[in-house]
Amino acid sequence: MARKLRHRLDAEDLAMIDEASRLSVGETGFSQCEKRFVERKLGTHFHRFGEKDRKRYADTLQAVYVKLSRSSEVGSRLVFDAIRMIGIAAIGPAPFEGAWNPALFPSEDDQKEAETLLTGIRKQVWLRVSHWYQEARYSDVHHTRRAAAQHLQDLGQVLAGDRRGQRERRVSDPVAVLRGYYERFFKLRCAMVKLEMLPGTALEKAVRAARDSGITEPHAPDRVWKTSSMAERCQMASRFLLHLRYQADTGRFRPPATAEASARQWTAQWAGVTEQSISNLLSADHRK
Repeated sequence: MARKLRHRLDAEDLAMIDEASRLSVGETGFSQCEKRFVERKLGTHFHRFGEKDRKRYADTLQAVYVKLSRSSEVGSRLVFDAIRMIGIAAIGPAPFEGAWNPALFPSEDDQKEAETLLTGIRKQVWLRVSHWYQEARYSDVHHTRRAAAQHLQDLGQVLAGDRRGQRERRVSDPVAVLRGYYERFFKLRCAMVKLEMLPGTALEKAVRAARDSGITEPHAPDRVWKTSSMAERCQMASRFLLHLRYQADTGRFRPPATAEASARQWTAQWAGVTEQSISNLLSADHRK
């Protein structure tokens, strides 16, 4: 029941889908609608990140920044402590940052404060990593080269973490996977709405709807798309045709799968996890 309640589309969700369905994926309005939709759905999982939790995380960022900026130490201790405390966010921005994500900080002031601290932390971390790199490659002192090289090797181990005793397909960053799921779900729903608006045969409409909604793989420029044969276009739109259960041998469409089911399958393949893992993430309450 919990998963259904959080996944249910209300009037605002449907309005965003309807607005985007009248646009193409390359248009700014489409990406804006998609972003609003994804952030809103992520909010049902994460926006109740409490004020105490936000303050605790902000205090952690502040403490890490102060330690790095006030110390002239170039050893590994401070860098490794930063990574252990705030994760990959200490190294640089990435789509899989679990420790720092706008969905966890709905307030713009909180986001700006965290971004400022993270920028400072990353600068300090990379100053030290760059120093190790230079020393390991170019130092004239053998002991210095060995020590710097060891720091770089240890950095890889700290980033990898200790996976002993953990399940092989454990989802390490639910924020990134849920974001990927809702992006794919949004595109599928938009494409389904577009089917009712476009002219042409059923296959032509399906292929065009897939492209306009960003479901083609790989993305083809207009000049390539225009010179492609229908068979090539179908290949690029195969993800959406699979959702519509298109039978190439008969040229017919069976009743389509649900957008939820197709988005789960698509996301599972993209993230390298099982569909059950996606279902578990959707039903779990990450706000606790």
